[in-house]
Amino acid sequence: MSKNTILRLTTRLYPDPNAGGPAKYAFDLSYHVNNPNFYLINLASNPYQNKANNQKISPNFEIQRLAVKGLDMYSNSKWKQIWFTIKFSIYSLINILQIHRKRHISLIHADTPAITGLICLFFRLLFKIPYVYTYHGVDFKFQLEIFLYKIINSKASKIIIVSRRIQDYFSYLGWNFEKKTVYIPLGIQIPKIPNHYSTLEQKLALLSELNLDSMINIQDNIIIYVGRMIFEQKVQGMIDFLHAFENFLLEHSKNEFGNYKLLFIGDGKFRYKLDEAYHKSPIKSNVLLLGFQSNLKNYYALADLSVLVSYVEGFPTVILESLVAGVPCLCSSAGEMKKMVGNAGFIVNPGDIDEMVRYLHYFFSTKGKRRILAMYAFNQVRNQFDWNSIALKYRKLYLESIYHEKI
Repeated sequence: MSKNTILRLTTRLYPDPNAGGPAKYAFDLSYHVNNPNFYLINLASNPYQNKANNQKISPNFEIQRLAVKGLDMYSNSKWKQIWFTIKFSIYSLINILQIHRKRHISLIHADTPAITGLICLFFRLLFKIPYVYTYHGVDFKFQLEIFLYKIINSKASKIIIVSRRIQDYFSYLGWNFEKKTVYIPLGIQIPKIPNHYSTLEQKLALLSELNLDSMINIQDNIIIYVGRMIFEQKVQGMIDFLHAFENFLLEHSKNEFGNYKLLFIGDGKFRYKLDEAYHKSPIKSNVLLLGFQSNLKNYYALADLSVLVSYVEGFPTVILESLVAGVPCLCSSAGEMKKMVGNAGFIVNPGDIDEMVRYLHYFFSTKGKRRILAMYAFNQVRNQFDWNSIALKYRKLYLESIYHEKI
């Protein structure tokens, strides 16, 4: 079989300090899909400078960074967003033309936002290069966005959704793309054993490495809440859980009160809302606002429970990262989280603070329950979300899209 060149087009790509889950997904997908039959090229902005550079990851996987600096995640300037869109489009078109002349692109795989889909559409119409398009969410704000996405979907060979609720929203809009829509969850690299502390000595070492040893005692129970604060609905979930944590603590005796710590990790333009709620809280000494952190792996290794009770989600990678570390999860029913967590945690309706408190009491009541849930967590992610098995689905989908174009 001849080698197929797959171009992955994203506005951002891991490792990018301003990127979220979709950028990590783009990198991991290419890393696991590439083999002697698939050559993957990831094309994205440069997070550090306005300078193009290439990076060879493996014999069949390379990254090409455009001479376009990615937007700062905290930038609200419409002009900067417009200018980035223009530059990203021009440099993408030029680079894709050069790649196509050199290697002959078999397929383009892009993700939201719409600008990447429009570039795919251009090459589909001009050179008949098929494309597949992934939706990580449906936070469409304007009628123009809806119109553009409908056009992108109409010419896509396959539409990939990471949450089945995205299809429900398509149906709400009156879109009829069911025949080409495919649900494929995100994946994660599975280690042989969970990356979690197993002794108090290991826990102490993690606290020291993260510079938390002066704020957290070795006997403390640790809850982490990881999230980018770029949507109000996500931050409202954080505030809800802060109130639930308050109620949970205030039901304990004074001797037990200090044995619990809540770590909020993340940043974004709506962080100020969480800050306001934090400053009004009577349990501030039990809560740490840590902002953006790059080494999340060590935080998961330290946590007893991971929480994500947003009002809106798709397929959040923080849940996969928690589960693979053997950390049970308390999640809302938003997006795909109920399917992700399975029997490795608890599901509440968004905003149901009383239910959050009830599950906190249940979870921390005995260490035996926690150990069982930790085992379930690792098995859940190993059985359903291993990148190796998900990569097989993508290779099959890519070949089907390429072959369908040729017949």
